[in-house]
Amino acid sequence: QTPMYQEFVREKIEKGQRASALVGNIYTGSIFLSLMSLLETELAEGHAPEHLTIGFCSYGSGSKSKVFQGRLQSGWKKIAGRFKLFQTLAERKAIDFETYEELHRGNLKKSIRAPKNEFFLKEVSESPNLYGKRIYGYAQKTKAAYPMFCI
Repeated sequence: QTPMYQEFVREKIEKGQRASALVGNIYTGSIFLSLMSLLETELAEGHAPEHLTIGFCSYGSGSKSKVFQGRLQSGWKKIAGRFKLFQTLAERKAIDFETYEELHRGNLKKSIRAPKNEFFLKEVSESPNLYGKRIYGYAQKTKAAYPMFCI
């Protein structure tokens, strides 16, 4: 933990890791959560870099890794302004271990939180030809409960 390394983390990594610290390990998906975290944080802090080149790197279990770069396009502020990532994370609902197990096993047939303005898992197929196929829906400005779960 040299001062040079700590400065590198503070300047190049930390803003992208704020959301991950709240979510936990989502494997390769963490790249995109990190991008959202970085952009929302930059916007909130009044920074507006244009055409910035961003390096992406993740490593997960099973020797899966991703390394690539992207270029920030103009108009990113309008999109990042709609994320509301940290607000969404602050509104999470804590669940107990039993509920987690029921969700994990697919036994829970009712939503623990009614989705609104978001995609949700509507169904997991059990038919022989489509077994395990996940079917998603989109809930738009409603508080109605859905038959499957959404966390």
